[in-house]
Amino acid sequence: MKALILFGLIGLALTQSIPNSRQTDDCQRVVDIAIIGAGASGAYAAYRLKDSQQVIELVEMSEQVGGRHLTTAFPDSPDIPIELGRTVYAAHHSRVVRLLQELGLGQLPIASGRPIEMKSSYYLRGQFFQEEDIQRGVRLPYNMTQEERDNQGQINRHYLKKLTDWDQDVLPREQILLLKVKDGRYLYELTIDEALSYVASDEGREYFLDYVKTRYAVYRDSSAVLIFANELEYNNESTSFYKVKDGMQSIPKTAVKLFLAASEMNKLTFNRKLEAIQRLSNMTYLLKLKETKTVDGRIRETGLEEFLCAKQVILTLPKDSMDHLQWSELKTDRVTEALDAVRTVPAAVVAMEFDKPFWKEGDDEVARFTDLDITMSYVMGRSEISGKYIVVTSAADGDDVRDLERLNVGEEDGRRGMNISRALSQHILQQIKLVYGVKDESLLQPTSALGKIWTLPPHTGGTTTWRARRNFDDVIAVVQRPSLVDKVYVANSDFAFGNLVWTTEGALEVVDTVLHKYLGVVKP
Repeated sequence: MKALILFGLIGLALTQSIPNSRQTDDCQRVVDIAIIGAGASGAYAAYRLKDSQQVIELVEMSEQVGGRHLTTAFPDSPDIPIELGRTVYAAHHSRVVRLLQELGLGQLPIASGRPIEMKSSYYLRGQFFQEEDIQRGVRLPYNMTQEERDNQGQINRHYLKKLTDWDQDVLPREQILLLKVKDGRYLYELTIDEALSYVASDEGREYFLDYVKTRYAVYRDSSAVLIFANELEYNNESTSFYKVKDGMQSIPKTAVKLFLAASEMNKLTFNRKLEAIQRLSNMTYLLKLKETKTVDGRIRETGLEEFLCAKQVILTLPKDSMDHLQWSELKTDRVTEALDAVRTVPAAVVAMEFDKPFWKEGDDEVARFTDLDITMSYVMGRSEISGKYIVVTSAADGDDVRDLERLNVGEEDGRRGMNISRALSQHILQQIKLVYGVKDESLLQPTSALGKIWTLPPHTGGTTTWRARRNFDDVIAVVQRPSLVDKVYVANSDFAFGNLVWTTEGALEVVDTVLHKYLGVVKP
């Protein structure tokens, strides 16, 4: 009871953060629709509404469009785009395919069944294994049962079949929330640990988790059905992946450019953080905005504030920003429980330039997945302009990313908030040495390094992952319209269905759903 009383007092304090006496005369400007956040979701929402003949303002906390779609390049190697956020999309992501055509953006095929045009190798418990060797049954350093060894190349499918009798190459969306384990519970109700406890030996479990964690973070409370569905899609040889020719950030950038060109009533405002929302008596919403500036990649408040009023509000803020937004409707038990259904996952990407290759011939055709601090490393190629070779590494595990973050202090060698300290650079270099089997005397120092560690607001994670025991559809319905009486909607890709939380497709889908359901916009 004390907890409930305390919770209620906190909600009251937040509701009163904008004095109740404020009225429409406090508005410094009034718009029909305010879209908060100019990442992929916000940019796409603005693009879809560009011809609405309404006054629309797109508000962005930082100084650039893109959010977690962040493309850069080394100054002397501009011909090789480096993705520090979202990297690729799948051929069956129909919304992305359609939007790229509308925006006139080119695509580059990668490879069937893999997100990069390379073979894959895995560094597990200090040893290298080619994927084809794992598939044909080479002995791995795990004391698994014979049945698990016989199925080690398709261990995900093997365990899923034992759990649910599902034995197909893909797990269709309409089946994800219907799968039941043999005790009658839905698979989405189980954590991955609980699911594996039914079907895996201790060493089989460790192998499965080590294998999966080389690509994305898995937590003790991660939804089992999310992990199984994603693994089936990733390992399906019929799944083709693509990258955007000009980089993934060109999607939101081009969408916003067309939004602004469509009408003088469409506006973009940078460096404004939404702090609070209050409904006024005339059903207009008073938005308290704080001015920001970006210094060395960090967004800081200047102390100045302004008030924007809107008849409708579309929030496309990341999950952690939603948690801190002062709006009483987000503090109800119903909504806080829904917001807690996903966990923010810190992530890091580091790219390095080298004058010449230090790896063995053929190693540039292999993507290396590891159980080290860096979960993936691959050679992007040689710049035709600078002649330098570029290696990219990434990490998507909370603890590992925090360790990398602690190293990223001191002398900086980077630019525009993509700074990499010498300590972090040397740590990554030592991991690359292990990954590529390079001797100390053969290991070259990089000529340049840059990267992004996704731990700072507004994006305190590179993505989100669903917790167990949450029905995706039920949570999404609550999050997208927190208040049944307010015209404030949430089109947040962090709450896309299942493993779409990791994709651009998920961002576009939630926007299409919200615009159609609540604003009457016809789906494309």
